[in-house]
Amino acid sequence: MKFLRKPLSYVIQVLTVLFCNSVCANNQAEPSKFHVVTCASHHTKNLEQLLVSARYNGLNVEVLGLGQPYKGNGRKFRYYLEYLQTVPENDIILFVDAYDVLILSDQKTILETFYKMNVPLLVSAETTCFPFRSLFNQYPPSSSRFKYLNSGGIIGYAGYMKNLFHDIPSFKDHQSDQGVLTKHFLSHRNAYRLDYNAEMFISLHEVARSELTYDKEKKKVFSLISSPCPCIIHGNGIPAKAHYQEIYDALFSETNP
Repeated sequence: MKFLRKPLSYVIQVLTVLFCNSVCANNQAEPSKFHVVTCASHHTKNLEQLLVSARYNGLNVEVLGLGQPYKGNGRKFRYYLEYLQTVPENDIILFVDAYDVLILSDQKTILETFYKMNVPLLVSAETTCFPFRSLFNQYPPSSSRFKYLNSGGIIGYAGYMKNLFHDIPSFKDHQSDQGVLTKHFLSHRNAYRLDYNAEMFISLHEVARSELTYDKEKKKVFSLISSPCPCIIHGNGIPAKAHYQEIYDALFSETNP
């Protein structure tokens, strides 16, 4: 379904009525299907680490774009938009980055965390405004360090995302998917929910090692600066890659893939 060009407040009202009241209000309702989806052009060690962490938690990850040319993160987001057209509207989709993400919870915990939010769409948040640093003052106030949109983790109802994203202006493969989503978020703030308390996703950029602990036996990460046990970690940014790798090595290096 495509909305006619209406004022933004009207679009948001329709989206909220269609999804929040009919589906999200019933936290006990099971989705038709839960999908975990990523995009990767090549099978690398880092992609395998994502898959190992997912398999440990009983999840299968659908990988889009393997073996295909990759000209930039705009292509990744285009794969996501195309994927949304192939699934029923009531399905719940979890999109994650391929090369710096670990999944630390099973389907039940992920869905319970999402239902608790009582929103149709939840997007990861991080500590810096990237890639458009000049837009930092356009973000709404937040009491959390995790204030700015991060596109490395998105979860929501397929139908809601189809309707919300259908009017994103045309973009090129070489453009930043995070930049595309940032601008869309800033003009549709009430249609998004950012994960300000890192309950679903925690982005490791500018998170000190001393601010996280982990349990090797339970294969869990515990945060001292946000929600205590995030479901998914994202090693976004070059300094955070080493932190992400340290966590993987501690939790999963001895796991049989």
